[in-house]
Amino acid sequence: AVTESNSKFKDVAPLFPSQEDLDRVEWQDSVGDMTVKYEDYFLKLKAGQ
Repeated sequence: AVTESNSKFKDVAPLFPSQEDLDRVEWQDSVGDMTVKYEDYFLKLKAGQ
């Protein structure tokens, strides 16, 4: 499922970065705005909205 998800978003930073990516601040910068959107989405999902 992770590979399938990453292939769908191959033009975007992967949703499940490798440890090497996590160690690089560049990845966090490039995905920062998107992470906020995902977190907002998942919080709403958990809240049942």
